Amino acid sequence: MSYREPSVAGVVLAGGSSRRFGSDKRLAKFRGKSLLIHAYETLSDVTKDVYLSVDAGFLLKEFNDHLAENEPALSENLLITDLVPNQGPLGGIYSTMSTLSTDWLLVLATDLPRVSVASLRALIKKTQVDHTQQQCFAVIAVDDADRSQPLAACYSRRLLPYIGAALHRNELGVIRLLNLVTEEVGPRSIDRVCFPTRELLNVNRPEDLGY
Repeated sequence: MSYREPSVAGVVLAGGSSRRFGSDKRLAKFRGKSLLIHAYETLSDVTKDVYLSVDAGFLLKEFNDHLAENEPALSENLLITDLVPNQGPLGGIYSTMSTLSTDWLLVLATDLPRVSVASLRALIKKTQVDHTQQQCFAVIAVDDADRSQPLAACYSRRLLPYIGAALHRNELGVIRLLNLVTEEVGPRSIDRVCFPTRELLNVNRPEDLGY
């Protein structure tokens, strides 16, 4: 049987409520560009198909109206709206995976602007190795202290029924889901790639943009 390189689509998780930030975090500037645009362009450097996972309340025209002159306006066909509201990042992953047909989703949260193109390429490279191993369901980023960051990760379509079942139980934690898969399938079901710790620092408040 001939080998087929697995298909990968990029997904910016951009459906958060920004409660701690105090305003729409997606519009906050990092290195001169909105966090959402920054994440979109970073993913675009590593995969040609990139989408935005957003909540039903996301107003595209309003977002585009607030962009700076050096930022590209987003188009409607990039958006994947949550199938069910208020289910957090796991709901966004589920909605995107249910909408697209790619083998893997390369996921990046809007509030992780320091993740590098090189690190994302390492994730994709790992999926190409793991795709032929039917037990692999996800490849996630970990920092230098082995702490997981599941919102910088690649997720296989094999995970879709597990995510659907978790949402049905109202269990919205991504780490909890991955732990469950590890218990049921085995330790090889979740692979890891080490990122520099600084890359995985979240932006939760405006002052976090400066560190």
